[in-house]
Amino acid sequence: MKAVVLQKNGKVSKKFFTLQEDIFANKAGTNVLRQAVHIHMANTRTGTAKAKNRGEVSGTGKKPWANNKIGKARTGDERTPIFRHGGVSHGPVPMNYGLKLPKKMAEIALYQALTHAQNQNRLFIVEDFTISGEKLTKAAAEIVKALTTQAGIPMKRVVIYTLQYDELLKRAYNNIPGIEVRAMQHMNAYDVLSAGTVILMESVMEVLNGTKAENEKPKVEEKKTEVKTKAPVKAATKTATKSKVVKK
Repeated sequence: MKAVVLQKNGKVSKKFFTLQEDIFANKAGTNVLRQAVHIHMANTRTGTAKAKNRGEVSGTGKKPWANNKIGKARTGDERTPIFRHGGVSHGPVPMNYGLKLPKKMAEIALYQALTHAQNQNRLFIVEDFTISGEKLTKAAAEIVKALTTQAGIPMKRVVIYTLQYDELLKRAYNNIPGIEVRAMQHMNAYDVLSAGTVILMESVMEVLNGTKAENEKPKVEEKKTEVKTKAPVKAATKTATKSKVVKK
């Protein structure tokens, strides 16, 4: 299975990658991928929900009425949950919802997510995204436009992965709606699944695939050599020389 490498102008280069089957054609079950997504969403919870109980709300602690000869149920103060402006019983408290995922499971889940992206034609490889000049966002927008018009890449919910963190590159592309630039070290299964388009730089693909890009060999036109067939040579008629038999 091969994957071509695109240029910044959207044209197809002569480079390609031979994809590793265990990464881009992973046949493991989806249970690991489901666990990875569940744990990622749990780790994104802030866990800051808080409600005040009867000991934390403001109000007097005076007994509102006597227990007997009133006709009302006895009560101790007006901060109990049954009163208006009272405390909340069994309300939420700040807590940590974080879970841990083993490294090996996270790696398998990422390979499964990349497999889904490859099968759905959402994975693309681009040589480089570096930009120069004073107007960085304008240069980045031109590259995005070229990839959309020339290569036909849908630019909605796009995640671009670079080999290392680049502040200027991130600021330039993040100004364009729907595009995010992230370092390879932050790649995870959830982001690859939720993205509409995943773009990997050539350097990132070399690390993931474990091989460098190959160059297509130029096609050599084979010259048709005409084989000249010789005309059939007629067998030379031998003159049969009859040897004279001398009879003694």
